[in-house]
Amino acid sequence: MSYWKKFVDFLRGETIGRYRAVIEKRNARALQTMGVINMIVSTTLFALSRFTIMDTFDGVYIFFFVIGIITFLIGRYINRFLKKSNALFYVLVEMYLLSGVFISVILRPNQISITFIVLLCVTLLVIVDRPYRVFAFILLNISGFLLLDMQVKKGYVLAADLYYTTAFGLMAIVLNFFTLREHMDSVESIGQLEDYSEKVELKSRIDQLTGILNRGYGEETMRRHIEARDYGMFCIIDGDRFKHINDTYGHAVGDKALITIAAGLKRSFRKGDIITRMGGDEFAVYAPGVRTDEEGEACIKRLKAYLSETKLPEMNGEDIHISIGQTIYNKENPMTFEELYTKTDAKMYLNKLSIHHEEIEEDPET
Repeated sequence: MSYWKKFVDFLRGETIGRYRAVIEKRNARALQTMGVINMIVSTTLFALSRFTIMDTFDGVYIFFFVIGIITFLIGRYINRFLKKSNALFYVLVEMYLLSGVFISVILRPNQISITFIVLLCVTLLVIVDRPYRVFAFILLNISGFLLLDMQVKKGYVLAADLYYTTAFGLMAIVLNFFTLREHMDSVESIGQLEDYSEKVELKSRIDQLTGILNRGYGEETMRRHIEARDYGMFCIIDGDRFKHINDTYGHAVGDKALITIAAGLKRSFRKGDIITRMGGDEFAVYAPGVRTDEEGEACIKRLKAYLSETKLPEMNGEDIHISIGQTIYNKENPMTFEELYTKTDAKMYLNKLSIHHEEIEEDPET
């Protein structure tokens, strides 16, 4: 990649597009830091002004202190209310710069505009945003300030403002260029690390064969719902005759049968239901919000229909059979997870016995 292409990608902020969530968090923390620094600086300047003969305006320090509090609070709570924290950041920075314009042009028309120049150089250094937006924001504020400045100031003071604002405006762009480059490299490293961590965490929660939750994470999630009295239906699903499938068709076909059951569970239950492989050919489902047997039966009918329609070629047309136990958990029937599991497992086992008894009656030779 050529240097020019890299530079264009940098201006466009390609990294920011990939790791927006990381940047939103980072900018929220930056707002908190900016607010704290502003409160400290405004308090310090206010205290020092009591012991100096400098021409000061106490209302400015109070204004900066209040804006510091607002900035901190917005940084602290912004992620709860807004997704576009960058836009709000520019609004806050604009308030700082406008206060600098007020001090430099309106309150002190006969002095060089040091306050605005300092704020222009430092207020944007904490944000991470697409560089072209930052640079455009700086240039627009410089242009607006100079137009107003030329209407108010005259002679040497105006000439000095034009000179220093232009020089320090360019310096602000250069500072932000290098700062943004470092910030974006840091964001990319953090984003890649978070992506990797999420993949590792997801892998630790998923049963590698079937793609549904493994027992550890699935059971933990079910326990949380049950302990929180999030009433619903608990099911245990156990594969029938899996020893026969493994012995007759091989373990690879047995694995395909397990995958088919898992796929049926995902199709038959809702997206938010907790579908878990408990181990071997046993599965469990907790469906929060399912309060009646009729609702539960609808899910189970869908599962059985899916399995009867889904044939594995390797099994020569033989169906995949399951036994199911289900229990409605509600306030009239309070239980711990262990009690719920034991009761449902017993129902599943009785279901399995009844199915096995029917098979013997149909084929006495088995």
